[in-house]
Amino acid sequence: MSIINKTVFHKKHKDGKIIEFEHNAITVAFANYTARFVFPDAFEKGFLTTDDSELKKHIKESISEQLNAKMKKRQQKNPEAVLFCNISWMENYMGKTDDDIPVNGGDYVKKHKDGNEKFNFYPIQCVTEDCQEGKLKLLGSFETKSTNGMTVNQTHIEKIRGCKSLVYNEQASGVTVVWCAAAPEGGSCVVGWYKDATVFRHYQQMDLIDDDGYEWERWYNVSCDFANATLLPSDERLDEKWMIPRSNLDGFGFGQANLWYADGDAGNEFADSMLSNINSYSGYNVLSEIN
Repeated sequence: MSIINKTVFHKKHKDGKIIEFEHNAITVAFANYTARFVFPDAFEKGFLTTDDSELKKHIKESISEQLNAKMKKRQQKNPEAVLFCNISWMENYMGKTDDDIPVNGGDYVKKHKDGNEKFNFYPIQCVTEDCQEGKLKLLGSFETKSTNGMTVNQTHIEKIRGCKSLVYNEQASGVTVVWCAAAPEGGSCVVGWYKDATVFRHYQQMDLIDDDGYEWERWYNVSCDFANATLLPSDERLDEKWMIPRSNLDGFGFGQANLWYADGDAGNEFADSMLSNINSYSGYNVLSEIN
């Protein structure tokens, strides 16, 4: 809409009319004075007011657009930390059973039909000193590659976007970890995620005791509160919005490594789109069956 000739009011100069509008600035002619004001800031801060309903609506829309632009700029400066992790495919990831065996994983999974990620969505009672007693946690695992066949690589947490300063740190907090797997039907897709997770540079180990007294060790490199996790039902995972790119097919995305930091322009754009899908998801969460 045109705001030229719209009437505005100034406490000192009283009524005036907008005679010019360009480059986010308006020129207002008062009875004995002409002045320029930043638009829509002059109205937002109360320097100018108006009774014109059309102008009020335009001001409100302009303020909203301005806020969205500032938020987008802020997000580009401090993008949400996200890490994509490739694991084998399972229905529930709550331990290997006759009906839920890891498939489509690496060489170990192919050979043994087993994998450490089988417990990625298995709730564990928190037993560490720094967390609330009885709180449910998830301890997630992805395989890091070996460079010499003997040692295990670290996770370069400083490569996670927004975590560049953590080059000497042992962990990164506040990361959205997106778990991905190759579907039996074909194609790579999201199976679930941890929000506000902690990613560790090196594997961690926790000694656990089941209710029946069985003692075992859980090795992991990601952790999060159970309440912050979502596991998608298998049919939901096949929706187009959960599909994950592969570098050999799409020119970006997962390569041979089990980690993708979503770097580069295409990666960042994809990550933002996927985070939007995650943050707006209101469908069924398999974990909701667990009390």
